[in-house]
Amino acid sequence: MLRLNECLGLRCKMNNIDMKISEIRGTIISPKIQVLSFAPSFSNGGINSYDRFLIKLETLQNERSNLQKKIDECWELSKTELKKISINDEHIDLLKLRFYYGLSCRESCEKMREFYPKSNWNKQKMYRMHKKMIEIIKNS
Repeated sequence: MLRLNECLGLRCKMNNIDMKISEIRGTIISPKIQVLSFAPSFSNGGINSYDRFLIKLETLQNERSNLQKKIDECWELSKTELKKISINDEHIDLLKLRFYYGLSCRESCEKMREFYPKSNWNKQKMYRMHKKMIEIIKNS
């Protein structure tokens, strides 16, 4: 259970980084930034605001890449543990939607309907199965 919560926490951090990347990209594209390449900026050691945004963007993208690797590793360990306690693939997919992708219960339910149209997924079934899986994981 702790590993699943770790995956979810890492996903939240990655979502925050994605928001920051989006903001920086919007700022770079926006016409508000005017870079005069012929006029050096002496206050920041020759780095203008455009360059600072690009440096920050690259740093965030590297951080995001590292977080994605950690999430992938964490999920693979979690998946292995889930298979050891005989959780079936359909339920693993449910837990993956919730903890790996960080989707809400409603969004997870909608995705489960898409993945398993014959299983008749609804909110009540989703909540029951989610609760049951968490109980099984806690007791193992």
